[in-house]
Amino acid sequence: MVKDVAAPAPGNISEIRRPASPNTCLAGPAGFTPTPDLQTRRFDVAPERLLAIMRDILSMQPRTDALAVDPGRLRADYVVRSRVFGFPDIVLVQVLPVNTGQSELVLYSYSLKGHYDFGVNRNRIMALLTALDAELAR
Repeated sequence: MVKDVAAPAPGNISEIRRPASPNTCLAGPAGFTPTPDLQTRRFDVAPERLLAIMRDILSMQPRTDALAVDPGRLRADYVVRSRVFGFPDIVLVQVLPVNTGQSELVLYSYSLKGHYDFGVNRNRIMALLTALDAELAR
């Protein structure tokens, strides 16, 4: 637990149940269930390396703390607090192995408080994907 926020239930992100409220964003590969809001591509990176890169990216984000890391499931969970009021959002990262040296990425960001997020979770996911592309281009 990090500052009164418990880690989400362990398991695969495909097991999530999205709320009816519009304060979430899911990014995943084509054909992923539940249907993603944003589509991610296949990466020519080993699954363990992709998870490590995403963990590095998230560790550099402001007001972000790791809640749980499960290397065996290739999953990491984070809490991100809003700048002004410190409201907690959760970011789940899961890497899906595809072929040798290839993997796919699922990101799920959701608010713990409130009904609307004014696009914060979607913008966060898009920023993380942009940071990932920049890191992989190096």
